[in-house]
Amino acid sequence: MTIKEVESLTGMPRASIRFYEAEGLLHPQREKNGYRSYTQENVDELLRIRLLRTLEISVEEIRELAADRLALPDCLRGHMARLEDAQVKSVRSAEICRRLADAAVDFRALNAAQWLSMLEDEPSAPEQVMPPKPSVWRRLLARSVDYTIYILLWELMLAVAFRMNLTEGVTKSPTLLMQLLESAAVMVCIMLFEPLFLHWWETTPGKWIMGIIVTDDKGKRLSYRDALSRCGMLLLYGYGLGIPVLVLIRQIKSLRDIWQGEEPEWEWDSRLQLQRKSRIRAAALYVIGAVLLMALQTYIREIPEIPPNRGELTVEEFTENFNTLLRYYEDGPNDYIFHADLRDMSAELPWLLDANGAWVSRDDDGFYAWIYQGRPPEFTLHADSSGALSGVTLSFQTAWEGGSDSDAARRGRVFRQHIFLMKVALQAFGRAVTEGAEFGGWRAVQDMIVNGWRQPCAFVYRNVAISYDVEFTGCAPKENGEPDLEETAEYCAVAYTFTIRRIS
Repeated sequence: MTIKEVESLTGMPRASIRFYEAEGLLHPQREKNGYRSYTQENVDELLRIRLLRTLEISVEEIRELAADRLALPDCLRGHMARLEDAQVKSVRSAEICRRLADAAVDFRALNAAQWLSMLEDEPSAPEQVMPPKPSVWRRLLARSVDYTIYILLWELMLAVAFRMNLTEGVTKSPTLLMQLLESAAVMVCIMLFEPLFLHWWETTPGKWIMGIIVTDDKGKRLSYRDALSRCGMLLLYGYGLGIPVLVLIRQIKSLRDIWQGEEPEWEWDSRLQLQRKSRIRAAALYVIGAVLLMALQTYIREIPEIPPNRGELTVEEFTENFNTLLRYYEDGPNDYIFHADLRDMSAELPWLLDANGAWVSRDDDGFYAWIYQGRPPEFTLHADSSGALSGVTLSFQTAWEGGSDSDAARRGRVFRQHIFLMKVALQAFGRAVTEGAEFGGWRAVQDMIVNGWRQPCAFVYRNVAISYDVEFTGCAPKENGEPDLEETAEYCAVAYTFTIRRIS
């Protein structure tokens, strides 16, 4: 039978049953999966223990009785003598209290030696105190921190190994496949890291913040095997192995059991203890931890935007940076760069750079007509005497007569695509050669170009000089990039030059 059934038959709480097992008074069988299996004999043993403890017989005496080193009649006679002696002392103490009260002696005038001679000075045995358990909220917050850490480990792998655009989840709902993969990754992280945390330090990062430790029934550190078994039970009964619907059912049931004061299945062979009681300290550490985790997530999601080649670049290394970043932005939304309706803008670009910096058509994409004379902007790559790339220039100019509103919208969309290519060039060259460029600084540089594309500008950031010159003739740009033809103009012309140079 299970421990829950034993609780019902004996009327003893689970903590007491585990305590007597840890004291060697109870020996349940272990099944092949490591779970305890109780018999009717174990129930009878617990009932005998409960009776004797109710009679105030010590655990040590019960241990002697169970080992047949002490006969029950002898034990009871000795206990009766102690009870009678305690009764005599209780009566004597009550009499002395009455006499002291009648004497109306002031505390500072009390002659303690006179009264102590009437009492036997025998210290009482210390009472067995079980360690306090953490509250439900501490446990939930601790698990939330640990779960977030495992999510970040998964995102770190995606960012470093696959250069995946993790900002996609900010504006798009993740697919069912990605949700399943994320759930599986979290479970793998739990099985890899949590047993080590519990075995080495008796806690996890989240539990440490909340002041919680995990031990075995005897209060000792969990073995690695026991910690691994505990984590397996957590995945099975707490997370439902990540199976849709089942995970929700298991989490609701586990949460209900915890709220009702019952131990969930994964804690049947372990004990949670509250090591630090200060709520203020736990709250402060939780806030600090949450801030650090959010900062770490921001950093991880920026990693794929770092160009693969850094420092002095050759033309081939620059084109690798450019094409890698172009593909990276195709995986996620670009609405934080331009506008919400341009989320898939980069996926429409049919061009990549070859090893010499010339535009070539993409083999794996459909054709997309460039409205401006059917061509992308012109790339000019500047190299110094050693062959290292010293600068990059994007330039374009075109003109047209009148046109409908739909033509203007298409021209505006393509012009914004050109601005998108400026951003990619900023990353591929400017960020690659910039010394000590931090994430926030480069985000500000990009915003200066992306948000200020309607007027010329020039500035220096660290060791990179950036200039942008644009001229509109016969028209004015709207905020969304569409050229607005002036009433008296018969044609519209647009020309721009965007240059990034490395300076010493």
